[in-house]
Order: sequence, then C-alpha cells, then structure tokens
Amino acid sequence: MLTLDVALIPYDRTPGFGPDHLLARLQRGDLTDAFPAFTADHPHQPLASEFLNRAALADKLVATNAAYGNPLPDSTVAAIRSDGIFIIAGQQPGLLLGPMYTLLKAISALALARQLRDRVNVPVIPAFWIASEDHDLAEVNHVTITGRRFTCQHDQLKSPGPLPPVANISLTQFKPDLIAFLEQQLPNRPHKPWVLDQIKSIAFDNYPTMFAQLLTRVLGDEQIVLIDPMAMRELTAPVIAAALDRHEAIQSAFDTGRQQLAAAGFTPPL
Repeated sequence: MLTLDVALIPYDRTPGFGPDHLLARLQRGDLTDAFPAFTADHPHQPLASEFLNRAALADKLVATNAAYGNPLPDSTVAAIRSDGIFIIAGQQPGLLLGPMYTLLKAISALALARQLRDRVNVPVIPAFWIASEDHDLAEVNHVTITGRRFTCQHDQLKSPGPLPPVANISLTQFKPDLIAFLEQQLPNRPHKPWVLDQIKSIAFDNYPTMFAQLLTRVLGDEQIVLIDPMAMRELTAPVIAAALDRHEAIQSAFDTGRQQLAAAGFTPPL
C-alpha cells in the first residue's frame, strides 16, 4: 500500500502552473473582490441547501461506497448526518484514473479538508465526484504510458446516435490486454509489482467501478467519500426541477458572471 504525504503546494512555488499573468494577478490580490476564493485561510460560511436531506444523503453515500469497496467510517457517516461540510473534487472516470491531474484533484480535496478541520468548528469531509453520467467515451477510454497508448475500442464508438453514460459500458473484455500492455510498458521500478497487483484485483464492470476501486487503493489509508451522481438521482431530481423553474434567474446569474469575467480581462468560457 502506498502512503501519501499530502500537503498543499502554493501556486507561486509551482513552476509553470497556470498562466503567469493570472498567477501574478492572484498574488497581487486584484481579483479578490471580483472572484472571492474559498481558502483554508478564509473559509466562507457554509450554507445549507433547502433540498438537503442529510439522513437520505448519508444512506446513499454509505450504500454507494460499500458497493465500491470503500466502507465509510462511523465518524464520517455521523458527520454527514449532522453538520459536516464537504470539500469536493471531481473528474470523469478515465481508464486507470486518466490524466495525473485527476489524482492531484483528489489529493487537493484531502489536503484542504485537513487544513480546514483546524479552522472551522464543524467536521470537514473530503469527497470525490465520479462523473458516471458522462458520455464522452473517447475522452476516457485510453491511457498513455512511456509514449505508447492503449485504447479500449468499444463497439459503441462505431454506432450512430448518442453514446450511453460511461457507467453503462463494460471494460471486462479489455482487462487481459490492458494488463499485458502494462506489464510491457511500465518501467521496471520497485512499485511496478504493486501497481500490477492492484489493477489485477479491481473490477472492470464499468468505468466508475474501475475508477473508484483504483482510486481508493492508490489513496491507501486516506479516507475519501466517493459520490456517484447516477446513484444520487433520487436526491438531485428536486434540484434539477427547481433549476428549470428558476431558469430566468439562473440565466441572469450567468450573464452577470460573464460580465465580471470580461471586466477582469478574461474570455467567458460559457
């Protein structure tokens, strides 16, 4: 099992991270008023959603994590049921976790939760949102190691029409060839047998299952709550319905956000 030394790395000490002009503006503080950041030094007051049913949420998360082989400690479940707040990272469930920044997101959630626990008077729960509803199969079906790419050639990519969610796509048939690829391509380092053992031991029933089981193995003893949106639909349906009812206000908020971005010298992405 790997042991991770989790720590937050200040952006100004991370060479090449992000556009230089953006980092410079953040360091000067001239974006603070336009875009207040949630930070460990100045955490915002958490707001409870009118739709939040903590008991139902705890039950769903307990069931989801148990199914992924990630049982939640009693203390975490109690925090979800009471007044705990979440630090949530997320990503599509790429093959073998996908790009390295996926793992960095999970580590960042763990690190920020650890720092905030000493600064707020409520439990802080690190979580990872696995985008199981994502349809962009061509974005998650491959992995590149030492310059060579392995791609799962799913039949769904050859068929016309919309793609199903990645949660509905099996990887089982590709597992033997993927392991053979890894045995050949992984450099001969001390951790190679451990990596191969972990990948051989996880289920390839679908992308979220593969992703969830591998993520928890890599994180080792670092407890993180896994969130599967497809398992949460019963709880999120009222939120979506309310968003439809309030579409004019939401559109207005997007318009305001675009104006703020433009005023700060950025091109709005949406």
